[in-house]
Amino acid sequence: MTPSYNQGMYVEQTIRSVLLQGYPNLEYVVMDGGSTDSSVEIIRRYQPWLTYWVSESDRGQSAAINKGFVRATGHIYGYLNSDDVYQPNALTRVARDFRDGSEGLHAYPVMDVHDEGSHASCPTPGNPGSESRRLHRRPVVQAFDPHRLNASPRGIEWSDSLVPLIVGELYFHQPGVFWPRYGHRQVGGFDDRYSFLFDQKFFLELLLTGLPLICHGGEPVAAFRHHDHSKTVVSKQKRTNPFSLELWRIARELEPKLRRSEREVVRRKRISTFLSRVWRELRSASGRPGALRALARGLADHPDAVTDRFFWATLLAIGGIGKVER
Repeated sequence: MTPSYNQGMYVEQTIRSVLLQGYPNLEYVVMDGGSTDSSVEIIRRYQPWLTYWVSESDRGQSAAINKGFVRATGHIYGYLNSDDVYQPNALTRVARDFRDGSEGLHAYPVMDVHDEGSHASCPTPGNPGSESRRLHRRPVVQAFDPHRLNASPRGIEWSDSLVPLIVGELYFHQPGVFWPRYGHRQVGGFDDRYSFLFDQKFFLELLLTGLPLICHGGEPVAAFRHHDHSKTVVSKQKRTNPFSLELWRIARELEPKLRRSEREVVRRKRISTFLSRVWRELRSASGRPGALRALARGLADHPDAVTDRFFWATLLAIGGIGKVER
């Protein structure tokens, strides 16, 4: 399915990339959030080949996706945002892996496409990736040796801790992730309290039910577009990154479902990140007022930080008792 809102510049490419897959058992739902640009006209043009589409206001992207999946009856689920595209034969490949391999959450390489060029999130022959762009986090597929992935036609099952995924050291590249219907029903869909990382939370919740994570190598199955109006790009221009804020809220929410040793690792990283943000404010031009605001915001999400010694050292520094070096 595809959620869309005012993406008239890109949505036709998205729709065509799905319909031209030539996949025989395709169910394709498009949920438009009441676009005011050319999107509705474009979507209507493809109505004969869509399972369902509607243009109406909604509560946001995750809510639109949930409404779309209510219409789905197939066995394999995935969604493609209205500025991304599938590569040729992607769905046939995914269906084959579901049929030949074990049931699970399947993650494939995705190519990141930029206005000034492109790079592959999982480097592939002929597209080695951009050397100029530093990735602070890696797609989950990159956690494996590419040669090992490519040598395994059925993919490799993840057997390590989920902590790197929960704390954002690794991440799921959403256009390349597919999952079974029964897992979707078990989790209950995407959490519409979140606007930026609802997909990551959903995938983690699937894995926490016991569904295996299966990583695939080879060519990318989709292209993820970076442009001036995308959430990914716009969020990086803000003083406080909303992706980071949601990451740690989700981490705290998922902590109780982890083993005790994993819970402690996530808790330490979560509180350390929150308090480091306060210290950055304290050392910046905003000084103590900015640090107090960051402290208040952070405590709302991480009240257990008061049990950490670093919290009290931070509080003393804000009060002018501790030493602060710029």
